[in-house]
Amino acid sequence: MGRVISVPPAMVAIFLDETVPSTAKLKDLLNDTKKLLFLIIPLDSASKEEELHRDINSQLRKIKFHNLASIDNGSEMIDVKVLCSDDKNISEMVVIVSNHKTLFCISFQGDIQYEKVISLTKPENIDIITNLNRFSR
Repeated sequence: MGRVISVPPAMVAIFLDETVPSTAKLKDLLNDTKKLLFLIIPLDSASKEEELHRDINSQLRKIKFHNLASIDNGSEMIDVKVLCSDDKNISEMVVIVSNHKTLFCISFQGDIQYEKVISLTKPENIDIITNLNRFSR
């Protein structure tokens, strides 16, 4: 059904497109990231997409993840969930992206500063995270 891929955060940082304005913000976040995992699930129907989206969100809620942002950019639905370690830091951020063909989740694990995550969830910056799906091919 799906597959999980682990990619070293430093390797991802090397291959980011420097012409994209928010690349520096993502690189900064990757400096705080110790582990980066991708979950890639091919989709064959809108109903399957909704079901998986619901299931993943439900499981994350059960382990105390909080919804930070939900964005519909017209071609993709993006959800950003965080697991806080304290008032200033996040131990894990999960970004769920679905585009009717694929649902992929990116897990950023480490000691990530909350303000770095907030900056990346702004509409003008969120596309840099969704473009990480190219590392999962």
